[in-house]
Amino acid sequence: MMTLAKVEHILRAAGNATGQKAFVLIGSSAIFVWSRIVPATLAMSREADLFATTPDLEEADCIADELDASWARLRHSTMSMDIIATA
Repeated sequence: MMTLAKVEHILRAAGNATGQKAFVLIGSSAIFVWSRIVPATLAMSREADLFATTPDLEEADCIADELDASWARLRHSTMSMDIIATA
């Protein structure tokens, strides 16, 4: 189940992995930044979809590749991973 703390963790990890300071969070996980009270039906997801905010499409693709590689390493090294974030 997703929580605000998990969303914040995902965003920090994405920033640490790529050096980016700003991301766009989309999907059901985005509700956690808008509301402290989230219906259980919206918190069921274990994923957070995000992308870096950059006007350069080539740079955005590189950042997405960096995130994919980081998440793959993390999933591979942690069997009990509860959070899967995709770019």
